[in-house]
Amino acid sequence: MQQVSERLTPAAIVVAALLSVLAVAMAVGAGIGSTNIVGATLFLSVALWFVLSWRIGVAALIVISCVDGFVKLVHASTATFLLKDVTLALLLIGMVAALAVRPELRPRGAWRGLWLWGCFFAFLALEAVSPTTSLSHGLAGFRAHALFALLFVVGAVYFNAPQRLTKMADLIVGAITFAALIGIVQYLMGDAWLSIAGGLAVASRHYVTFSPLAALLPGQSGLVYRAYGTLVDPEALGLACSLGLLYAAAALARARGLKTLWLAGAIAIMMSGLVLAGARSAMLGAAVGMAALLIFAFTQASLRRIAWLALVVCALALPLGVKLGNGTLQERLTGDATTYAAQTRDRSASLVLAAVARKPLGMGLGATGAGGKYRGESDSNRLAVDNLYLAYLYELGPLGLGMLVALQLGFFVLTYRALRSAASIETRATYAGMAAAQVALLAAGFMTQGAFDYAPVAQAFWLMSGAIALPARVEGQA
Repeated sequence: MQQVSERLTPAAIVVAALLSVLAVAMAVGAGIGSTNIVGATLFLSVALWFVLSWRIGVAALIVISCVDGFVKLVHASTATFLLKDVTLALLLIGMVAALAVRPELRPRGAWRGLWLWGCFFAFLALEAVSPTTSLSHGLAGFRAHALFALLFVVGAVYFNAPQRLTKMADLIVGAITFAALIGIVQYLMGDAWLSIAGGLAVASRHYVTFSPLAALLPGQSGLVYRAYGTLVDPEALGLACSLGLLYAAAALARARGLKTLWLAGAIAIMMSGLVLAGARSAMLGAAVGMAALLIFAFTQASLRRIAWLALVVCALALPLGVKLGNGTLQERLTGDATTYAAQTRDRSASLVLAAVARKPLGMGLGATGAGGKYRGESDSNRLAVDNLYLAYLYELGPLGLGMLVALQLGFFVLTYRALRSAASIETRATYAGMAAAQVALLAAGFMTQGAFDYAPVAQAFWLMSGAIALPARVEGQA
């Protein structure tokens, strides 16, 4: 495939400089106040560059998705979640503008999975304004389930060079490793972490577990904080670590020298983050996903290096995480919280099935709140659902659940076909990680509502899925 230069021309740089000056003038002239002028100017300038060079925004979105939860908790404001939305809007504007003036950048060929994606996205968009539920709940549900599905199209345009797929996979691993590392720091700091900001203190005290080993130590109550790192909660960190683990394990097939050591270190950090987060759904997903990855590896001679290296690294990393957790893992898997969670899920399953019998078309998009909260006929009646499939069944009925299953199975088949037909070991290994991660998230969905909704998992899943739309572009064969 002929490579097309996407660098900014001198004229574009001059225009960008002039617009940056204009951004400064706007910030000063708006009378924001001396303490905020610099911040406003930086924001406007960065936003400008995201539009002029939209590919920067793609990487920035992944990075922002790995830290926005921390920013939200520090400032105790949900408005910081708009950072992801604004970044997505800016890169979409920049991408459309670039395609309008540069025909050579437009993707050509038959798109794979476009109908699956289009039906899913359109169906949820219509449900967002359905009179079945309130508009605020509908829009909130659309944002959680479908807004970042636009990254499927972005990925199809973005991955027009073979090296971008592997580089983005490495960036995702690095960003999640950072979130997991901060989770380890948070766990080691203990009460000192609470003094950073009031929002962190509130969140940390909400996410606690009982460590029987810690209770034996002098001066320890046995209550320990579950790590969430730079993400919004332990469930988000756990799911991110499970996806990052599989991406990193798959990357071992294409890594050599120092990069192999870096990936081994990243796997150890994410394994520890997974244990310290104490997210049972993520642990289940990581185990099932790793089994899937080993199956993919053993059926592909060029990928068998993954199997042996991943087994060795995980065998060394898991005991490290268990030791660091000081009993947290045992409690999360066998303690009273496990029994309570099972009872809660059984009760919610009964209520969901009863509700669907009354309303086969569902209760409306957004009828279940974020974090697995069940919202019944009245907002005061809430119960943890913690099941991806029950949540879709309750909100959208059998039709909506069928849409989700069809989309996921279709995308998995396309990813597996791309894995089998990829010409290079680099792309083959990356597709193997993507397929294994999707299997992991589908398995985790039986114990969590947000398997495909939490940041940065949602952003990584949809963006990387865009690569399967036009796999020839990734392989450089178009």
